[in-house]
Amino acid sequence: MSMNHLRNSAQPKRAFQRIATTAKVTAAPGQSTPKQEAEIAECPYTATKDMISSMIPTSKFQPVKEGDVPEYPGPGKNAIRNLADVMYIGVMGMEKATLFFSDSYGPIARFPNPIQLGEAAGWVFLNDPELLEHVCKHNTANYTERFLPDVYAYVTDGKGILGSGGDYNKQQRKMCMPFFQAIPMLKQYSDVVVDRASKLNQVWAKEGATMTTDVAVQMQRLTLDVVGLVAFSHNFGQIDAMEKLGAVAGENEMPTDRILHDINTAQDQMGKVFITPLPMLKMLSEMRAPFMVKMEDAFADMRQAVMPIIRARRREMQAGGDAERKNDLLEVLLEAQDENNKRGLPPLTDGELWEDVHDVMGAGHETTASTLTAALYSVSQHPEVDAKIQAELEAVLGKGADARPPTYEHMEQLVYCTQVLKEVLRLYPPIPIFPRVASDADTLPTGHPIVKNDVVFMSAYAMGRSDTIWENPMTFNPDRFAPEKEEKRHKFAWVPFGAGPRMCLGANFAMLSTTLAFVTILQKNKFQAVKSRGPVFPIAYDITMNFPGLVEMEITRRY
Repeated sequence: MSMNHLRNSAQPKRAFQRIATTAKVTAAPGQSTPKQEAEIAECPYTATKDMISSMIPTSKFQPVKEGDVPEYPGPGKNAIRNLADVMYIGVMGMEKATLFFSDSYGPIARFPNPIQLGEAAGWVFLNDPELLEHVCKHNTANYTERFLPDVYAYVTDGKGILGSGGDYNKQQRKMCMPFFQAIPMLKQYSDVVVDRASKLNQVWAKEGATMTTDVAVQMQRLTLDVVGLVAFSHNFGQIDAMEKLGAVAGENEMPTDRILHDINTAQDQMGKVFITPLPMLKMLSEMRAPFMVKMEDAFADMRQAVMPIIRARRREMQAGGDAERKNDLLEVLLEAQDENNKRGLPPLTDGELWEDVHDVMGAGHETTASTLTAALYSVSQHPEVDAKIQAELEAVLGKGADARPPTYEHMEQLVYCTQVLKEVLRLYPPIPIFPRVASDADTLPTGHPIVKNDVVFMSAYAMGRSDTIWENPMTFNPDRFAPEKEEKRHKFAWVPFGAGPRMCLGANFAMLSTTLAFVTILQKNKFQAVKSRGPVFPIAYDITMNFPGLVEMEITRRY
């Protein structure tokens, strides 16, 4: 049975409207207090005003008769359809599958646990803002645990911000939170971002009025320098090396590219075993499967590069004295460790510190680089967008060679630039899926039951491309994020950083650093794709978003 046949014979996408007529609203068990909601569960970049009134249950779904439980859309007991849908996940990837299921079954669907992966009772796919609001805001207590593939536990030993769960994860997030939220730190990070992006502009300028390069690699080099400096005050020297060797130096010429190679290799190989059970991963490792060897060697190289930095900083802080404060993640963690010691908590090992630093280094570097790449390509395809950006930059920062570099204080004035990046994140979310595990039974606003240990898949990718949520979703249109339009839109329609207690801890920093780098680069340079890939950029995912082939662009100095 072909995929085209499945798509043509599928239930209409508007089937959810029929579900709405037989749904009921139930009180959400374990509902958080307004204070907790403001702290952990609010969707990113939206004001928390009217928090109390927003907690009052309101729903577009109509109540059902007592005892009436609506049937889940989905393949049900149809074994052939179930197998075909699971195969679609394997062939097309989970991010495309979530959108396909929404098109096929409507914004809610349930599958029996495919291939009996993990302990999940079943897989539930949600693609409606109100349903996400229930899971990520009104009943967060039931969905605090992420569903992580076993490969995360394999490479992290269940440690770090991304790979851990339970109380350990809560403690790690609590320790790391000051790094991402303190205003003085955010200002300091802003200066680092602008400094490195300005240095990159200077390197490009030395190549002449115009140069051609793979922008994806250039953005990775930029963001690796930035995240190294803000996470543990270490300069990986990517841009400095380009200054010496030339901006278009290849990997073989750039010895500093080894760390980039390791990061990309690790992510690529993890993507190949993304849903492989832990016993199988261990067996493949013992068999020395080539992709496992590559993945393990890449992680070993990264540890070897970063661990000496961690150990040196620990010794430096233990020695005390008048050492200058670094105000980076590593210092925050080491200082939090002192507080833990006073409370009798076990000390963090160097390995645990490595996992936290590596998580921030990997997530902060790759996701920001891919967002910048997609943004520069998108602007190159829409001259009218570029013109509006330049008009705003001239109004806020000045014109021509005398223009000022952006700062943290300029963020509120960069309204249109922020709209552009939000539109980029709608179409090209760096992390496409954020699944949660139901710790207990629940009932959705539609009346559909959630079974204990169900895995609930929510997708920034599918939400951003759904024509039931966005008008002409495949059209790049930053105006849809104009303040007056955002005010009217459901807060959970745009979720590129996830939502709820396990949403991206560095969301604010990610938006800040991406915006400032984007503005600094576009102030000085104009981009044109050497070969257009169409108005919608083709993307792929391993662990995060990537771009098949080179992203070759011509960069022309504006002045």
